[in-house]
Amino acid sequence: MKARLLAGVIEKALVPGGDEENKNDEQNSTLHDQFHIAFRQLSFLTSVKNFADICAQFIAYGMFAASA
Repeated sequence: MKARLLAGVIEKALVPGGDEENKNDEQNSTLHDQFHIAFRQLSFLTSVKNFADICAQFIAYGMFAASA
């Protein structure tokens, strides 16, 4: 459940034309850079939604593993 929420936040940060809070590209430049690098390197990455899902799962499972 938390991974889905996080995926939504990541996707919202990457989609252009979001709300006023997300219009500042300087705040999201690292995330945008990571998306563009991953998009070039990973053939199965087809959309921002896929990238957001992968990132959210990576963070959620990493935190789960760290707590064990």
